Amino acid sequence: MADQSGRRGGEKVRQIDPRPKHQPIEHRGPCAACGKDEWRFYATSWRCVHCERRRWKEQNPPAKERARALKRKYGLTVEDFDALLLEQQGRCDICGDPMTGKLEPMVDHCHSTEKVRALLCAGCNTLLGGAQDDPQRLVAALDYLVRQHPERFPR
Repeated sequence: MADQSGRRGGEKVRQIDPRPKHQPIEHRGPCAACGKDEWRFYATSWRCVHCERRRWKEQNPPAKERARALKRKYGLTVEDFDALLLEQQGRCDICGDPMTGKLEPMVDHCHSTEKVRALLCAGCNTLLGGAQDDPQRLVAALDYLVRQHPERFPR
């Protein structure tokens, strides 16, 4: 049976917080810790966005975050990753270029089986991703390059 508001007995009305989550709250003023005036509602209370980001980064250093991402995405530990890099002698498994400095090795994996195949440089990993791991597409791209630049690819 519906009540006067048109809802049936026992149904709960969801209350929506009308306060925007990313806009400053005028009555709060600047944060006492950092001086910024950007607040957001986190779970149970309003907190300074900048202080929360800093706190999160302190609790999740890059090495810890990298280990977590490798485990979550590929099922690899940092030790597995390092062993694979050592096995490949620090080189891309496709082009053979060294992966040092800013050229962070990327994990290549099969998207259908999720099995890790090798470590690749960003260019080769992007090449495979763009071809959607389709060998025929890669062969067609090679044929295209040979046709467009016959002087670079003598037969």
